[in-house]
Amino acid sequence: RRHSFVSGKLSVDIKIPSDANRRIDSAMDSLNVQDLIEELKSSSDLYEQTDILHFLFNKHGKDFDTNIDGQKCTVEILLQELYEKVGFYKVWSLVRHSAGMLMKTVDDVEQVATDLLVRQKNFSMGQPNHEIQITQPLPRAAFLEKI
Repeated sequence: RRHSFVSGKLSVDIKIPSDANRRIDSAMDSLNVQDLIEELKSSSDLYEQTDILHFLFNKHGKDFDTNIDGQKCTVEILLQELYEKVGFYKVWSLVRHSAGMLMKTVDDVEQVATDLLVRQKNFSMGQPNHEIQITQPLPRAAFLEKI
């Protein structure tokens, strides 16, 4: 099933790959950037798209122009498109991952956290590989400090 968002540069087939496919492989370092961009264009796997965009974001930054289809198309534009797609398909781990790269925040984070904790639900927050468990209400300043 394919669905286009924002710039329509990335297509989607919903499938959940194994954990091994979700990790960014250090072999990406040895690949040509153009080869990665071609793989990004041809892939319909949300996890693979996330891995490639994560690599490009970390290696070249959000303003890196992928020049997809000969048009200016930055990593940030593609991340925004990915963020909308994974939200639409409710792939929450990728929503969190892409939101972290886009530096998205929730204005009323302490209220949302308190609502979850009152319902006796623990949760984690932060950026990938730098997450913290929240088990009690915290003021906004403490949340921002932990992030």
